[in-house]
Amino acid sequence: MEKITIIVPCKEIDSMTTQCIEECLKLDYTNFELFILPDECDKETLKKFKHKKVKIIETGKVRPSFKRNLGMKKSKAKFFAFIDSD
Repeated sequence: MEKITIIVPCKEIDSMTTQCIEECLKLDYTNFELFILPDECDKETLKKFKHKKVKIIETGKVRPSFKRNLGMKKSKAKFFAFIDSD
């Protein structure tokens, strides 16, 4: 079973992004990691989503394409899935 990285670029971790994270964590496929790429993230949110499959990568204010490429560079997976936070 190949590892997959799910990459979610977003401006902030709002209610839509939170729902996206929660639904991704319910997937039947278990060999995945979930990269969330907000502009910035506070400590409380980091604690809320402390999960072995979730990695939050702050990017600053950059375009979604930059965030997707950054997520791919930080991943060690062979395959990628791109989901918008909304």
